[in-house]
Amino acid sequence: MSTRRKNEKVSAFQGERPKDIIAANNVKANGTESKPQSKGDRGVGIFQVVPALFDFYAALSMVFGGCCSNMIAYEQLLLINPHIGSALTFSQILFITLQSLPSFLVFPKSGLLPRLKPRQVPLKQWAIQVMVLTSGSLLNNWAYAYNVPLTIFIVFRSASLPVSMILGYLVLKKRYSILQLFSISIVTVGVILVTLSRTASSSDSSSANISTKDLGQYSVGISMLVVSLLCTGVLGVLQEKTYTKYGPCWKEGVFYTHVLSLPFFVPSPYIRLQYCWVTSCRN
Repeated sequence: MSTRRKNEKVSAFQGERPKDIIAANNVKANGTESKPQSKGDRGVGIFQVVPALFDFYAALSMVFGGCCSNMIAYEQLLLINPHIGSALTFSQILFITLQSLPSFLVFPKSGLLPRLKPRQVPLKQWAIQVMVLTSGSLLNNWAYAYNVPLTIFIVFRSASLPVSMILGYLVLKKRYSILQLFSISIVTVGVILVTLSRTASSSDSSSANISTKDLGQYSVGISMLVVSLLCTGVLGVLQEKTYTKYGPCWKEGVFYTHVLSLPFFVPSPYIRLQYCWVTSCRN
């Protein structure tokens, strides 16, 4: 009888499938079964790394290439005439408006004239942002006419980080880590040193009258940049509140903030005068 039971156990073991045997071997000493290694746990393959690296380098080249080429062209035009900043801003706003306009047009079946797509955000929200954005842009442009070099302007733009952090703490009730506060402190100290270095170089001039005049104009230009930074911080708070309430609608924000900014530049005779300056300098 015992020999018969042994033969039944042996035949039952031999009849088990290989998967059942592997599962039985995976049972640990504590009685829990270890999961078999899947294909996704073998590591990241080269076919996953290559597209990610391509996207990273593409974004990096667009950011640095686009921003650097834009600033180089901007500086060359300002060297022609430092008073044409508003005309350049109007050209940029007009280009972005025309480039993004087709994606917001809808052609109805019953009519011939196109219409704008329904907005996700009320027009009043975009109008408030346009007021802040236009004020900051105009102040940036006017600062060039007060002996503020473009290098100082680029470095000074980094001061928007502490302004955004202060407004985020006061308005949005955000909290920041010690490492973030330390990093922002380093950036702020660097911006202050670069700004004061321009003043120190001006004070070493041989002519006291010229240095005093330059220092006064430089102080006015820096004051304009400070107010512009405040406008940038306020704009960031308004945008974050808008996107939190109405969802991610950055394309709509880019279009409406630019198209609503055009009326502030089109009727200005000063803009037409700046274009005349550019044309006369070319000829």
